[in-house]
Amino acid sequence: SILDLDAEVIGINVSKDIDILNKPLISIKLPQQVIIGVIIRNNEVIIPTGSNVIKKVDKLIVFVKQSDISKVEKIFSTDIRRL
Repeated sequence: SILDLDAEVIGINVSKDIDILNKPLISIKLPQQVIIGVIIRNNEVIIPTGSNVIKKVDKLIVFVKQSDISKVEKIFSTDIRRL
């Protein structure tokens, strides 16, 4: 955990067709304590705003409270990787 806080930095490889693909981040219902901090697409680092979308080829760096990790795994239909 980060500085002994109840939070994690996780990595997600978006490799499946999931409901949130190609939708503006602002319209995606993520738990309140989840922040998509970085989108990596084709080796380009994107600091996302609400207008960015998630694509199937993306890698994400996400900040999340430990209590919300299982919710994030369900949203992205994947096991997360702790960084």
